[in-house]
Amino acid sequence: MSSDQVSAHLPAQDAFRGAIRLANDMKLAIVVCDPDGVWKPEWGDLYQAID
Repeated sequence: MSSDQVSAHLPAQDAFRGAIRLANDMKLAIVVCDPDGVWKPEWGDLYQAID
């Protein structure tokens, strides 16, 4: 991508799906940061570092 792109506000599930789809299409790794804890277990396992 030659410039940053900002999408409209989306529900968490739609935002995660869009980001994962984009990463898969571009063959890129993706890092999910979820400080608000909105990730749902049925979406898969989300790695969390143990302090």
